[in-house]
Amino acid sequence: MTREQILFRTPRGDYSTRSRSTFYLRVKNNDITTGYVPSLSVCDGIYLGDALVTNRDGKAFLQIINTTDAEKEIAVPSIQLREVESIYRNRPGKTNINIVQRRDRNAMIGEIRQLLRRDNDAEIDEPKSTDNLNKNGDELGVSNNNIPEVNDNGTKTKLTTDTTYDSDTESEELFNAVNIPFDFQPDNVNITFLPTRDNIASRKDNIVIFITARGEALDKGAKALADAKLLPVISNAILGRARVLPYKNNKQLIALVIKNNTKEILDKEILDESIHSLLDVVKELSLESLSICNSEIDGRTWDDIRKRIHNILYNNKITIKVCKNEIVISQIDQRKDII
Repeated sequence: MTREQILFRTPRGDYSTRSRSTFYLRVKNNDITTGYVPSLSVCDGIYLGDALVTNRDGKAFLQIINTTDAEKEIAVPSIQLREVESIYRNRPGKTNINIVQRRDRNAMIGEIRQLLRRDNDAEIDEPKSTDNLNKNGDELGVSNNNIPEVNDNGTKTKLTTDTTYDSDTESEELFNAVNIPFDFQPDNVNITFLPTRDNIASRKDNIVIFITARGEALDKGAKALADAKLLPVISNAILGRARVLPYKNNKQLIALVIKNNTKEILDKEILDESIHSLLDVVKELSLESLSICNSEIDGRTWDDIRKRIHNILYNNKITIKVCKNEIVISQIDQRKDII
C-alpha cells in the first residue's frame, strides 16, 4: 500500500529510541465507528498506520514504531478513516481488506430487499422432493391442519402456525446495528475486578493512582498513600502518560497523569490516553495484578472509570483489586498514642 502524506498539528509526543508505543490520531469523519488507517509518511525509521482502528470520541489509538537510534517528537495528525467492507485471509499471514466508498443507505437497503424477495420466490417455486412428505403430502414434522389444544376446563381451541415474516423489517434491523469486525469483539474477557475492604496503602501489589503533572493526588488511592507517607515526590510528569516508580516488595507504583493541576477540568480523552499508557506498562512488565481505589474523580464516577479501564485492558489476563479503604491505617505520629 502506498504511504500517504498527512498534515500534523499539536499536541506532540516524544518517543524513545527503538521502541513501540501507543499513539493516537484525530479522526475527522466521526460517523465511522471502525475504519482503516493506511500507512502514513512520518519520517525515516518511523512506522505508523496500515491498521484497523476504533474511533473513540474522535480519537483512534494504534501502535507507532521508532526503529531509529534517536528520540523522535511526533505531532498528532488529523485523518479521514476509510470505511471497511470486508476482511478476509486467502493464506496464513496474508490479510486482505476491502475499502469501499460511502454508499447511499436507502439504495443498499433496497438492493437487499430485492435479493430477499428473489430468494423467497425461488424457494416457493422449487419443487419439493417426496422423500420427506407424509401420506397427506405435508413435510414431515409440519402440518397445515389446525392443532387442537385442550384447556384446563376441557374445551378445545384451535391454534394456527404463522410462518410469515417481514423481510423489509429484517433488512432495516440489519443496518440499525453497528457492523464491527470480529477482531474488535473479544470472545473471552480476561480482566477481573475484585472488591476488597483493604486500604490501598497496606496492599503489597502494583498500585495504580491518579495524579496531576505536579504530583498532586487526585483520587482516594493517591491521597491514602500521601497520608501514609508512601507517595513519592513526582514533578514534571507528562500529561496523559503513566509514571512508573519502584514500590515496596519489588512492586511498581503506577501514577496516571490526567490533569495539569487540581483546578483544571478533567478531560475524558486525556483519561483514556493515560489508561492506554497503563496498558503499555502492563504489557511491558507482564503484570498480572493491580490494586486501585474505588474513587470518584472530578464528578466522574468510579463505574465510568472502571468501564474505561475494562474496555482498554480487556484483552489482558489481569486481576484488579478494587480497594474501598474501609480499614483505616493510623498515622505514623499517632501510633505511639495507640500503643
